[in-house]
Amino acid sequence: MAGRSRFQRVRRLPSGRWQVRYLGADGTEQPGPNTFATKAEASRYLAKIETDLARGVWTDPRLGQVTVREWSERRLPTMTHLKPKTTAGYASLVQATILPVLGDVPLGKLRPIVVQEWVAGMTTRGLSASRVRQACRLLSQLLAVAEDSGVIASNPCRRIRLPRLVESEPVILTHEQVATLVASCLAPYRPLVEILAYGGLRIGEAFALRRSSADLLGWRMIVRESLSDANGQLTFQLPKTHQQRTAILPPFLMHHLEEHLSSYVAADPQALLFVGATGAPVR
Repeated sequence: MAGRSRFQRVRRLPSGRWQVRYLGADGTEQPGPNTFATKAEASRYLAKIETDLARGVWTDPRLGQVTVREWSERRLPTMTHLKPKTTAGYASLVQATILPVLGDVPLGKLRPIVVQEWVAGMTTRGLSASRVRQACRLLSQLLAVAEDSGVIASNPCRRIRLPRLVESEPVILTHEQVATLVASCLAPYRPLVEILAYGGLRIGEAFALRRSSADLLGWRMIVRESLSDANGQLTFQLPKTHQQRTAILPPFLMHHLEEHLSSYVAADPQALLFVGATGAPVR
């Protein structure tokens, strides 16, 4: 005995249970994930699938069998918009925090309780609140694409309770403390400490400064690049804000920079302000 329609088919197996077959969103016929005791149960299941397809929220149960490990291997290489250092950090984070626990779990079986238990486990093992939050955010990014691609119905990382970050007051150095640090440095790197202290540059931005970056008359430093080290590979790239900016510096520092330029920096406008002993960029 069987029921037929353009969309679905119900048939009774020799065992007496009922099997369903239906057309998925891709137009191919496929069987249901399990059989049913009665024809009414099978029909209700098909009715739900037809409704989900009409609403655009249906997901192919076959896709849900893809594991977290397989999905991360597929998804991470597509994140080409990230900087090399960020890409390397994400790959390390996946290997260290996500795959050991969730790697073999099919995406279709990931539930909020599974994710919450994973988060709790990381906290119990002593991972910092920052590390736990980074791992959960990365997993959420991976699963958001799975949701958008119709692999899963919804992202189980939503509304997960994460450990709170410990708030601490920033330590601001005094002028005297900065002067002590400067005095302890080798001469070619003294302006580097002053630029970091008074210009507010990130360390990678300071390492990427060139002769053309220094506007001595305008008492400013033009930040165009940042130097990053990802797995031993140095890369010049846009600053974190993805745009050029200007850092205003005190007049006394501009005098120090003028002396530094004449003593330690090549005449080439693209010459780096600070290099290592071999002339290579500072790590």
